[in-house]
Amino acid sequence: MNEQMKKQSKAIDRRNINRGRVTVNGMSIRNDVPAPPNTQRTKYPFYEMEVGDCLELTPEHPGARENRGGTCSAQSSAHSYARNHGVKFRTMIVKDDPDTVDGTVRIWRVE
Repeated sequence: MNEQMKKQSKAIDRRNINRGRVTVNGMSIRNDVPAPPNTQRTKYPFYEMEVGDCLELTPEHPGARENRGGTCSAQSSAHSYARNHGVKFRTMIVKDDPDTVDGTVRIWRVE
């Protein structure tokens, strides 16, 4: 810890504590302000999927376009969601299926 940080840590005036607030050098740590609700929007409804559900994107959907790596943004999003939420998905870009249009993306929740 450098000298300036030591001085700042000693500079906390405990008399400034007022209902959970500690003010030091124009900064305050408060415990009386609730956090706002999470309003993060998602592009794909992975949070609604249960094990066995399949999300299907038509080839016209922007998330179904293949990139240079052979995957698409929907597959990448499923991978990120799975890593962050502890679930698993299996993804596939449909080719050579007589019942489905080539380029359709399917994403199954498997766990």
